[in-house]
Amino acid sequence: MMGERILVVEDDEDMRTVLEEILKEEDYRAILAQSGEEALKIIRDQLPDLIILDLKIPKPNGFEVTTLLKDNFRTAHIPVMDDFRNWCLAPEASASFQGIQLYDKQLVV
Repeated sequence: MMGERILVVEDDEDMRTVLEEILKEEDYRAILAQSGEEALKIIRDQLPDLIILDLKIPKPNGFEVTTLLKDNFRTAHIPVMDDFRNWCLAPEASASFQGIQLYDKQLVV
């Protein structure tokens, strides 16, 4: 698993930095994006092994990015996880969107 590319899509700079540091400590290669547009370009160019995605990022938002990824045969296989900050009182309701499944309070697509 060493060196796998993980794309972190987060518009909060502090959260992006924390996630990057955690991933690097575990020998993952962190790739950073702060918007949906930037994330889609990186995904197109680098095909990461995993995406940690803030659902409330600027255009397109995380749900829209996920839909675009899952509708494309080239990217549909890439696992997508929420960055764990966006849980509301009923996460199952928001997680029922377009094939997103909730496993033990983690968003996995």
